[in-house]
Amino acid sequence: TLYLLGYLVLQVVSINTFGTSSLFKKNLILIINNCVIIIEYTMFSLWLIKIIKYDKIRLLSIFINWLLLFSIVIIQPYTFFHYSEYLEKISLNLNTIEFITLLIICLCYFHETSKNDIKVNLSHSPSFWINSGLLVYITSSIPFLVCGSYLHANNKEAYFILNSIHYISLSMLFLAIAKAFSLNKLLES
Repeated sequence: TLYLLGYLVLQVVSINTFGTSSLFKKNLILIINNCVIIIEYTMFSLWLIKIIKYDKIRLLSIFINWLLLFSIVIIQPYTFFHYSEYLEKISLNLNTIEFITLLIICLCYFHETSKNDIKVNLSHSPSFWINSGLLVYITSSIPFLVCGSYLHANNKEAYFILNSIHYISLSMLFLAIAKAFSLNKLLES
């Protein structure tokens, strides 16, 4: 819910600041996006740490979480007063680091699941649904993060296609999370 609210705030701010300067709007969206990075990574990494057995992956996740938090605490005061494309690139790099780390953790989950000798119906596992949704979202969003600003300036059609794929995969992530919550309620009762 917190993740969804943060994301909705990010979208509503860009719509409701219609009369303001584009520089102010970019600055505000960048500040909110940096906060969403921390919320998103902390939420997913803490949940994934509980189900991953590899200690090195757990330590990597915790280290990246602190690195992202430290980086954003340093960047955030600068974005309050000054917007620059350099800060936007730093924010995109932080997003990419976040996604690559979560991708590694998701792949570890699937590796552990495939090595498991116990037969489990994965369609009844909330962890499977969340990891699957997260995997689809991350793998379809990394190209958008890496190439998005270049395509926005040079090839609008490709940018809009990647942007659409990003939002479709985000919708799939939310559906997977909803499915996991409904399965969890069924398992608890």
